[in-house]
Amino acid sequence: VTGVQTCALPISISYVIGWTAFPLAAYYLAHLVGRSSRYLVYITAYNWAQVIEMAAWLALSLVSALLFSATPPPLLQVLLIALIFGYEWFIARRALGVPGLAAAMFVAAGFVIVFFLDILTQGLLHAPA
Repeated sequence: VTGVQTCALPISISYVIGWTAFPLAAYYLAHLVGRSSRYLVYITAYNWAQVIEMAAWLALSLVSALLFSATPPPLLQVLLIALIFGYEWFIARRALGVPGLAAAMFVAAGFVIVFFLDILTQGLLHAPA
């Protein structure tokens, strides 16, 4: 087993779980807040927003590589995360037609899923052979 194979499997597992976990959680959250009929509108907007978010991370990484170092400064990372949270909150609020607190619940659910997936992935990547 090569190093690439050792890294590819945990990352692939994490990707598949992440690709399905949030839409599934969002489906149940939409039902919980009485907005099941708006779920497809929301998840479609959310998925397209991921493209914009990845473009923002790419832009930050490229600018940082040119101006600072290979890694964006922590302050810029935190600012981008805050902007993304705000953007996702806006999408949830508008697409689902829910109050701000309910929209924040969707953003928090996404954050928790990503957080635990990152822990899982790091654990798999650094597990003893």
